[in-house]
Amino acid sequence: MKQNVLILGGGYAGLMAGNRITKLDQNFQVTLINDGNHFIERIRNHESAAGNTKKEYTMQELLHKRVRFLNARILKIHPKVKQIELENSNQKISYDFLIYSLGSNQSLSKGVISNVITRKNAKDLSQNMSKNTGMAWVIGGGLTGIELATELKESYPDWKIGIVTREKFGQSFSLKGQTYLRKVFSKAGIEIQDQTEILGLKESKVYFANGMQAECQLLIDSTGFSCSEVGRSSGLPSNLRNQIFVNEYLQVPEYPNIFVAGDSCYLADSNMRMGCVTAMPMGVHAAENIHRLNANRKLEAFRFRFVGRCVSLGRKYGLIQMVDEKDSPLESILTGKIGSYIKELICKYTLFSIQLEKWLPFRSYKWPKNKKIQKKIISVPTYE
Repeated sequence: MKQNVLILGGGYAGLMAGNRITKLDQNFQVTLINDGNHFIERIRNHESAAGNTKKEYTMQELLHKRVRFLNARILKIHPKVKQIELENSNQKISYDFLIYSLGSNQSLSKGVISNVITRKNAKDLSQNMSKNTGMAWVIGGGLTGIELATELKESYPDWKIGIVTREKFGQSFSLKGQTYLRKVFSKAGIEIQDQTEILGLKESKVYFANGMQAECQLLIDSTGFSCSEVGRSSGLPSNLRNQIFVNEYLQVPEYPNIFVAGDSCYLADSNMRMGCVTAMPMGVHAAENIHRLNANRKLEAFRFRFVGRCVSLGRKYGLIQMVDEKDSPLESILTGKIGSYIKELICKYTLFSIQLEKWLPFRSYKWPKNKKIQKKIISVPTYE
């Protein structure tokens, strides 16, 4: 009997889930629904903002031929009757299994700050900076903020660039990593305001909580993301970021035929952070567990371990920070051109992994897993 599998969202997790599940069982009828026909390579957003464009791929170019693609906006899930509702359509689509991978979108930034351009508008930012000049401040000292500040300074040298963060600058890196970051920023002439925040913007001046003020013609929001509201509005349990609570099998406990993968997934008591590094393994694991569930086999807990975090510092420099399995930084780092080269290889491999999963008839994608194997295995749940 054919089983309908719906995948909501065509990001890293959704594409990997679709390409994996098609090769697991010929009786799966797989449909991926995404608002837009082009894959957004989010790990290169900072490059797009700086005008360094790469080839764009359509969903059909990255999806297995057995995956039906539907370009539509999802309004709501009706989990009790196993249907979803689309915008501008009276038709409701039924499913037997659902993978929720809508990911993250809008920034969490709120308050008195005006004239903010988010990462979502990368192309608009590039056009703005190409036509003007002045002082731009990047809000947020995470990996994306660091990459964005250095990329913009390299691409638009006539602009003055600064970065502001509430935390200590580079705090997710080791002492060696922090020292290297400050060295690169100092050499590039990028101003750092850390352990403070912006209180407001008035007459081309920005005011910081530490009492400092500076010129500002542009504010660029690079703070944390929130996730799609579809899950929360559909009654799925979620946190303040709209991430959906799941068990160790990536299932929504109340609805065992719904799995969540990617940024929208919240696995309690874990150190999972948003990004393709976790989204792609989650997408594959969700697909595998749907296959197990349909075959009345025991489910497997999701296991993952971090190896490192990589950050590009413009096109010439990079930083590879080695981490332990809890994602805590070790003292080992790789820097300079070697770091930049490795970061670019990782970006290319990420896209290539999606393509390999599409092309090859066998399971191709693997990821590092922690040594602690979950001993608790649940019985196969039943549902109507």
